[in-house]
Amino acid sequence: MAHNYVSPHALCPFYSQEQPRVLFCEGPFPGSSLRLGFRGSAKAHKQRYCCAEWEDCPLARMLWAEHDAGPMIERKDRLRPAMAGEQKL
Repeated sequence: MAHNYVSPHALCPFYSQEQPRVLFCEGPFPGSSLRLGFRGSAKAHKQRYCCAEWEDCPLARMLWAEHDAGPMIERKDRLRPAMAGEQKL
């Protein structure tokens, strides 16, 4: 069983954790997550989107648009939109 790892280099506010072939992102609902599985390594996607150009990631764009008008939530050293029912920290 693969162990989950949290990259200190991730900039995306929706990035949660990863495995060698899987990226986990915060989901559209409080307490939910999305699992992004890859046939090979997830490294290229993570380096391009999670650690650099996260604003261009299709998944991040969808999640951001879903919550664009709401308050922001602090998470680590990043901000992300508040999910429905979530209170601003």
